[in-house]
Amino acid sequence: MKCEAEELKQLVTESVDALSTKSKKERFDEQSWDSLKSSPFYEVLRE
Repeated sequence: MKCEAEELKQLVTESVDALSTKSKKERFDEQSWDSLKSSPFYEVLRE
């Protein structure tokens, strides 16, 4: 019984890790160059 509980806990942990990784990637993808245009350094960095 203890092994089943540990396996279940591991599966849940892996799922949460995958979810957080996905959300980080989604947040990264949502940040486009358009959001950087408002930065005063945008023109300098583009050169």
